[in-house]
Amino acid sequence: MKINSTTAKHIKKYCHIIGLLSFLIAFFVCSQMIRYQEKEKRAAGTYILMSIQNMKVVLEYTMERVVNFLKEAET
Repeated sequence: MKINSTTAKHIKKYCHIIGLLSFLIAFFVCSQMIRYQEKEKRAAGTYILMSIQNMKVVLEYTMERVVNFLKEAET
């Protein structure tokens, strides 16, 4: 098969098309994976924030009970 033959040109053209499609598919898959990882990080951050807020509420309630107990103990 000659280098400049029609068949070689078609093969080269198809190889370029397949290479481009492979690159685009890989790019799309990677972008979706990154988007999913960011979503998971945000969900974990939201969970941690909710836990911290719950701990703050419990701590405030406990401190109120301690203060009330100390006031009652003084009287």
